[in-house]
Amino acid sequence: MTEKRKLCYAIDNCEHQDEIFCVGASITLNRKILGAFSVSVPEYRITDSFRNKIIQLVKQCKADIISNL
Repeated sequence: MTEKRKLCYAIDNCEHQDEIFCVGASITLNRKILGAFSVSVPEYRITDSFRNKIIQLVKQCKADIISNL
């Protein structure tokens, strides 16, 4: 869990649901979790480039949400 906190996101690579890749992030302010969101994509659509783009966008979205709180 500590590693995921450092990354600011978590990945579910078909562990919870077969054939579904997911990247999620929590919205945390002052050490209080206010919510969370995720992006799910069928595994067959995932390439290294697309995976990295999803992670980048999730991190940016998280930062944008927090900056508007």
